[in-house]
Parts: sequence; structure tokens; C-alpha cells
Amino acid sequence: MTDTEMSTNINDLNSIQELSSNIQEELDNGNGNTLDYSQLENLKKIQLDQLEQLKQLKNIEQIKNNENLINEEIKKKEVDKNRLDLFKNTFELFFESILIFVIYLLIAHPKSQRIIGRIIPKFTGNNLINIIIQGSILFIIIVLIKLIRFFL
Repeated sequence: MTDTEMSTNINDLNSIQELSSNIQEELDNGNGNTLDYSQLENLKKIQLDQLEQLKQLKNIEQIKNNENLINEEIKKKEVDKNRLDLFKNTFELFFESILIFVIYLLIAHPKSQRIIGRIIPKFTGNNLINIIIQGSILFIIIVLIKLIRFFL
């Protein structure tokens, strides 16, 4: 690494910090008169570079924290969407089951069978053809209701 390149390696920053601390300690102990102007300027430059690198690291850390917050928000929205889908699917399951039960009760009721039997011959009775006709009507009614709900 040259003097003009900046490091994002924490170990490099620690060694720069150690060097700065050693030089500052020498200055505090009165050994600073052995340093000439160029060495002091180099120390100043190193300290400014170190400060700039620390600022960049903090910016990178803040960007990573923001990304983590965004990812958490996305995951939360996905969980909410999955819960909503589960609720909708559960509701659909119960709705269809109840719908089939109610339609079956209407078709199986004796008054309904007499009314439908006037319109559709062979609707009433206990033989196989009557049961198939009743099942077909149940199926057609359910399909029609599903189509209406689908297009609305």
C-alpha cells in the first residue's frame, strides 16, 4: 500500500493509530525536539488519513446497517403477505365446504326435489341415474358460483 492509498483493513488502522500514539507520547515526554518539520508534517498527514479512513469505515458501517434494516422490512412484509395468503386460503376452504353443504341440503330437501323434479324429469328417486343427475346439478351450481366469484 502506498502513502496515498487508503486502507479499509482495521489492522492497518490500528498500526497507524499505534504509530500516532507513539509519536504523540514522544512529543509529550519532551522527545519531540528530535523530530523535524517534515516528520511532524508526516505525522499530521498520517493522522488526517487515519481520520478520513475512520470516517469512511463509519459510512460503510452505516450503509450496511441501512441495508440490514431494509432487508428486515422486506422480510417482515413477506411474512405479512404469507399470513394473509394463509388466511385467504383457509377462508376459501371453509367457504367452499360450507357452500357445498348448503347446496346439497337444498337439493336433498324434499320440497326442493319436488320443485326441481317438475322442471327436470328423473330428478327424484333413488336409482343411479337420479343420483348422477343430482350430483351433476350440484357440480354445475358450484362451478357457476366459482365463476361468478372469479370474475367479480
